[in-house]
Amino acid sequence: PFSLTTQTQRQLAGYFQDDIIQNVFDEYHWSGRQLTPTCIKSVVSANENCVAAYVFPVEANLGVNKANAYMRRSYELNTKVGADGRIESEFITKFSNSSIKDVFPGGPYKNYYQIYLPPNTTILSVQKDNSFVSKYDIENTNYTRFGYLVEVPESKTVALTVCYRDWE
Repeated sequence: PFSLTTQTQRQLAGYFQDDIIQNVFDEYHWSGRQLTPTCIKSVVSANENCVAAYVFPVEANLGVNKANAYMRRSYELNTKVGADGRIESEFITKFSNSSIKDVFPGGPYKNYYQIYLPPNTTILSVQKDNSFVSKYDIENTNYTRFGYLVEVPESKTVALTVCYRDWE
């Protein structure tokens, strides 16, 4: 049984083999599927340019501890549009781990961090704490999915900076 409170707080996700029930869950955005961002036609007239530029960060805690309870994050997005219309962005994520070394349930935070970006986005550079990173995952499907294993030691902050260009 589903409670109305759970549904209105968007804490509900469901998957069903029955297409009719699944379509209802999809229609109300209860299935947990990612929506593809688009320009809203009622807001943008036909003669205006619109680019659905977005950043969707996703984390997967891979540690065997509860360090995620001690994590704080901050995000910063810096974007510029060139004279040629290209959009270049810098997305900075700071992960701060306030757990104390050798005190359970804290510990180092191991996180497979993904950022979903518009399709055909080009990654220009990746830095971890101002050092360039050359090994990371990229997948281009309905989105450009960037993936990188971030490890944050106890009582430390790690900054991950991803620079990218939309719409080659």
